[in-house]
Amino acid sequence: MKPKHYSCHPICLLFPRMTEEELRELADDIRIKGLLHPIVLYEEKILDGRNRYLACPIAGVEPRFVEWQGEGSPLQWVISENMVRRHLTSSQRAVLALELLPLLEQEAKQRQRQGARLAKKFAKLPDNSKASEVAARLPHSNSRYVEAAKTIQSQAPELVEKIRTGILKIPDATRLARLPKAERKGILRLCNGRPLTAAELRDLTRKVKSDVRQRAAKAFAKSSGSSSNILIGDLDLLWKRLEDDSVDLFLSDPPYTQIDLYERLAELAAAKLKSGGLCLAHAGAVSNLNRNR
Repeated sequence: MKPKHYSCHPICLLFPRMTEEELRELADDIRIKGLLHPIVLYEEKILDGRNRYLACPIAGVEPRFVEWQGEGSPLQWVISENMVRRHLTSSQRAVLALELLPLLEQEAKQRQRQGARLAKKFAKLPDNSKASEVAARLPHSNSRYVEAAKTIQSQAPELVEKIRTGILKIPDATRLARLPKAERKGILRLCNGRPLTAAELRDLTRKVKSDVRQRAAKAFAKSSGSSSNILIGDLDLLWKRLEDDSVDLFLSDPPYTQIDLYERLAELAAAKLKSGGLCLAHAGAVSNLNRNR
């Protein structure tokens, strides 16, 4: 007889699924020790134990199920169980708290119909910072982070999942949310699903912005026609293709911290510019690297 397939309860989906590597490790553990904790069902759906449910077929172990028999709120029970087992960052807790709001309201309405006292507490959650504080208390989150997560969800909803899985932290996602959607997409593609440090995010942002500018410049040169005599390329290409004393203007935006590129640009300009020509290069503030030496 084919085993019954169970879908996940919305409460269960609050917590991130394990990565494939973590799932294989869990399956190895279940294969050796057996399924120590049964999968908990509620309303004929998985309330707790989604990862165990996914790991059992990999381990070749028949899953065991029990119905949730707790009293009070299944939502609060799941949060309590998972806060003990999981090591969530403050950013992940903020996303969890954000997604608790509609579930709290739904649960409150159900309990209101049943006459439970909990409904009086959560039946009408205000749509402001106080609501975030209510939701933040359950997973012990930071209400300011919850408000930031709400803003991110409004500005760049695709980033919320990246916070939930630990790829981004709230401060970094806040900065990323301010970028154009195309740039955000490029950065997420380059990170390839791996967690980013603040420094790595800055480097990827600079790279993507540079790529966007280069594509825009090439598109402009193409649309302007060959009569404009605009040539776009890196230093090596320009050295080879330009004749000495043939250029009216160099316009460049090298990475601010790579001083050697400015030196090479100066050498190129000295050799290729006409008399009276200009070399314009964007430059940011560079810290004195020898200050603490």
